[in-house]
Amino acid sequence: MIRQAYLHWLARGERVMGVVDSASLRDAGITPKHYWEANQALLTGAEHWPGITPDIHQNVVASDVVMSPGTHVTRSAIGAGASIGANLTLDGCVIWPNASITTNLTNAIALPDGTLLAIAD
Repeated sequence: MIRQAYLHWLARGERVMGVVDSASLRDAGITPKHYWEANQALLTGAEHWPGITPDIHQNVVASDVVMSPGTHVTRSAIGAGASIGANLTLDGCVIWPNASITTNLTNAIALPDGTLLAIAD
Protein backbone atom coordinates (compact mmCIF):
# COMPACT_ATOMS: atom_id res chain seq x y z
CA MET A 1 0.00 0.00 0.00
CA ILE A 2 2.75 2.43 0.88
CA ARG A 3 4.88 1.71 -2.21
CA GLN A 4 1.96 1.36 -4.61
CA ALA A 5 -0.12 4.31 -3.48
CA TYR A 6 1.21 6.66 -0.81
CA LEU A 7 4.64 7.30 -2.32
CA HIS A 8 3.15 8.05 -5.74
CA TRP A 9 0.60 10.43 -4.24
CA LEU A 10 3.30 12.25 -2.29
CA ALA A 11 5.52 12.46 -5.39
CA ARG A 12 2.62 14.19 -7.19
CA GLY A 13 2.27 16.64 -4.31
CA GLU A 14 -1.05 15.22 -3.14
CA ARG A 15 -2.12 15.40 0.46
CA VAL A 16 -2.00 12.09 2.35
CA MET A 17 -3.78 11.92 5.68
CA GLY A 18 -4.31 9.28 8.31
CA VAL A 19 -6.25 8.50 11.42
CA VAL A 20 -4.83 7.03 14.59
CA ASP A 21 -6.91 4.06 15.67
CA SER A 22 -6.09 2.15 18.84
CA ALA A 23 -7.85 -0.99 17.58
CA SER A 24 -5.80 -3.97 16.52
CA LEU A 25 -5.14 -4.76 12.88
CA ARG A 26 -5.57 -8.31 11.65
CA ASP A 27 -5.17 -9.40 8.04
CA ALA A 28 -7.69 -12.19 7.55
CA GLY A 29 -6.89 -12.76 3.90
CA ILE A 30 -3.38 -14.20 3.80
CA THR A 31 -4.11 -17.91 4.30
CA PRO A 32 -7.12 -19.97 5.42
CA LYS A 33 -5.46 -20.24 8.84
CA HIS A 34 -5.32 -16.43 9.17
CA TYR A 35 -9.00 -16.24 8.19
CA TRP A 36 -9.86 -18.93 10.75
CA GLU A 37 -7.77 -17.18 13.45
CA ALA A 38 -9.57 -13.89 12.82
CA ASN A 39 -12.94 -15.60 13.25
CA GLN A 40 -11.76 -17.34 16.42
CA ALA A 41 -10.55 -14.02 17.84
CA LEU A 42 -14.04 -12.57 17.36
CA LEU A 43 -15.77 -15.64 18.79
CA THR A 44 -13.58 -15.87 21.89
CA GLY A 45 -13.66 -12.15 22.62
CA ALA A 46 -9.97 -11.54 21.88
CA GLU A 47 -11.17 -9.10 19.18
CA HIS A 48 -14.38 -7.12 18.99
CA TRP A 49 -16.44 -5.96 16.03
CA PRO A 50 -19.61 -3.88 16.18
CA GLY A 51 -22.70 -6.03 15.73
CA ILE A 52 -20.96 -9.34 16.44
CA THR A 53 -21.86 -10.74 19.84
CA PRO A 54 -21.10 -14.42 20.38
CA ASP A 55 -23.46 -16.43 22.59
CA ILE A 56 -22.41 -18.11 25.85
CA HIS A 57 -20.80 -20.98 23.91
CA GLN A 58 -18.76 -18.51 21.81
CA ASN A 59 -20.89 -19.03 18.70
CA VAL A 60 -22.38 -16.70 16.13
CA VAL A 61 -25.14 -18.50 14.26
CA ALA A 62 -27.36 -17.00 11.55
CA SER A 63 -31.04 -17.03 12.45
CA ASP A 64 -32.04 -19.32 9.57
CA VAL A 65 -29.51 -22.10 10.19
CA VAL A 66 -31.10 -25.55 10.29
CA MET A 67 -29.53 -27.37 13.22
CA SER A 68 -30.68 -30.89 13.94
CA PRO A 69 -31.24 -32.19 17.49
CA GLY A 70 -28.33 -33.42 19.57
CA THR A 71 -25.76 -31.19 17.89
CA HIS A 72 -23.17 -29.53 20.13
CA VAL A 73 -21.53 -26.35 18.80
CA THR A 74 -18.75 -24.28 20.43
CA ARG A 75 -16.43 -21.50 19.18
CA SER A 76 -18.08 -21.57 15.76
CA ALA A 77 -19.51 -19.14 13.22
CA ILE A 78 -22.31 -20.53 11.08
CA GLY A 79 -23.55 -18.59 8.06
CA ALA A 80 -27.05 -18.08 6.72
CA GLY A 81 -28.75 -21.04 5.12
CA ALA A 82 -26.31 -23.60 6.51
CA SER A 83 -27.57 -27.04 7.48
CA ILE A 84 -26.05 -28.97 10.39
CA GLY A 85 -26.80 -32.68 10.77
CA ALA A 86 -28.00 -34.49 13.90
CA ASN A 87 -25.80 -35.53 16.82
CA LEU A 88 -22.72 -33.74 15.55
CA THR A 89 -19.99 -31.85 17.38
CA LEU A 90 -18.60 -28.67 15.86
CA ASP A 91 -15.76 -26.94 17.71
CA GLY A 92 -13.75 -24.04 16.37
CA CYS A 93 -15.45 -24.02 12.98
CA VAL A 94 -16.33 -21.44 10.36
CA ILE A 95 -19.29 -22.73 8.36
CA TRP A 96 -19.98 -20.62 5.29
CA PRO A 97 -23.50 -19.71 4.19
CA ASN A 98 -25.42 -22.57 2.56
CA ALA A 99 -22.88 -25.22 3.60
CA SER A 100 -24.20 -28.62 4.64
CA ILE A 101 -22.42 -30.39 7.49
CA THR A 102 -22.83 -34.14 8.03
CA THR A 103 -19.71 -34.98 10.05
CA ASN A 104 -18.03 -33.89 13.27
CA LEU A 105 -15.60 -31.02 12.73
CA THR A 106 -12.89 -29.43 14.84
CA ASN A 107 -10.87 -26.37 13.80
CA ALA A 108 -12.17 -26.31 10.25
CA ILE A 109 -13.63 -24.10 7.56
CA ALA A 110 -16.55 -25.56 5.60
CA LEU A 111 -17.45 -24.14 2.18
CA PRO A 112 -20.84 -24.47 0.45
CA ASP A 113 -19.40 -26.69 -2.29
CA GLY A 114 -18.54 -29.34 0.32
CA THR A 115 -14.86 -28.40 0.64
CA LEU A 116 -13.54 -28.81 4.19
CA LEU A 117 -10.35 -27.05 5.20
CA ALA A 118 -8.74 -28.49 8.34
CA ILE A 119 -6.76 -25.90 10.29
CA ALA A 120 -3.62 -27.31 11.88
CA ASP A 121 -2.45 -25.99 15.23
